[in-house]
Order: sequence, then structure tokens, then C-alpha cells
Amino acid sequence: MTKNTIPPHAFIIGASRGLGLSIGREAPKKMCILGTARTAASAFKAQQEEWSWCTGDIADPTTVVEVLDAIRDLPITHIFWVAGIHRKQQFPTASYEDIDVMTRTHFTGPVNILRECIRRAPRNRPLHLITIASTSSYRVRDQETLYCALKAAKAHFTRNIARELARDIPGSKTLLVNPGGMNTDLLKGIADVSNWMSPAVVAKLIWDRVARQTKIYDEMNILRQDDGSPKVVNGPQLPEMP
Repeated sequence: MTKNTIPPHAFIIGASRGLGLSIGREAPKKMCILGTARTAASAFKAQQEEWSWCTGDIADPTTVVEVLDAIRDLPITHIFWVAGIHRKQQFPTASYEDIDVMTRTHFTGPVNILRECIRRAPRNRPLHLITIASTSSYRVRDQETLYCALKAAKAHFTRNIARELARDIPGSKTLLVNPGGMNTDLLKGIADVSNWMSPAVVAKLIWDRVARQTKIYDEMNILRQDDGSPKVVNGPQLPEMP
């Protein structure tokens, strides 16, 4: 296969469930998918045998190294930073382990993977980074202090890396997506999500924006309306006051 016929590869950090799984399923047919999953069982449950998988908990530094080795020689063109976990609790009750796992899963694990992806990427093959943060990155929510803070860190990291990425790998683009609540199992037992947004619909909106993006940086917010349908609002939003 010649250089000009290499198919685009999408690397999805957090692909085995929720929005990450839907992003893989809604990808263009020509796209090759590589996803991370915490276990082989969760990758199998995703029922995407045509995908390639890196299994292991990205909150574990050893797994991060294994993921980096697995993607070393792949022609990655799109990186989706999706991974995250949700815990609703009063912050003072969080254990050291709770804080560490949340931080590694949402931020430091993926950031280390991103660093190596960008460092190793050929300078003549543009990258498209798509970060899936949350409307929680600018909202104040009860019993979600750490979760919201990590989403905000994820969002602002993305705004800053966009300029570096475009400078160091010409033609590269960055998209920050802040979706609202979706009907996934991530909040099972915590909230009634039956009337929340469909992950498949949100994934289609994201892929449409990816295909149409021309600027080096773009930001979109996908808000959940009362009837569960999405509403796209463009550009950064002011943080809420307590």
C-alpha cells in the first residue's frame, strides 16, 4: 500500500462504552479504529471485532506504556480523547485512591498518551485531536467538585495544545466538544437518563463537525434539551458562579 492510499486511523481513548463506543460505530467506513478498553471482556462486549484494541486501565502507568507500544507504528490521523469515569460524592469523603484514579483516568493517563502520539507523529501527516470534555467543565454541580474540575482541566489543556499542535505539525486541527447528559450506563443507578441524549446522535454531530472543520481550533457545546434532543451552541461558554 502506497503512502497516498493509507486509510485514516482513528485512535479512541475510551472506546468500549458510552460516547466513545458510539464515536467508533459512527465513524466513516474508510476509517480504521483503534480503541482502548479497560479489559478484554469490555472490548469483546463492544462487539466490534473489526476494531483493534489496547486493553488495560489507563489509570495504571504500566498500561499507558503498553498502549504507547501498541500504537507506535500506526498511521494515526484522528485522536479522540474520551475516557472518563463519574463519581458523585462530597469531596471531603473522597479517598486518596478515589482522587488518584479519577485524575489518572480523566487527565494524566490520556495526557501521557497524547504526548507520545504527538511527539512520534510524522511532521508531514496532520493530526486531528478531538477532546470530549463536558458541559460540566464550566458548570457548578453538587457533589461533583472533582469531576467538574477534571473536565475543566481537560478542556483548557485542549485549548492550549491546539496552537502547539498546528505549529509543530502543519495542517493539524483541534476540536473541543462539551456534551451534556447522555443516555449511557455511566450514570446507571445515579440518575434517570432515559430521556437524555442518544450517544449515537451526539457522535454523528461530532463526526459532522470533524468533517467540516477548517480552522486550527473549534469548540462546540452539545446541550441536552428538555425533550432529550441535542442543541449545538458554538464557542466557549462562561463558567457558572457558585
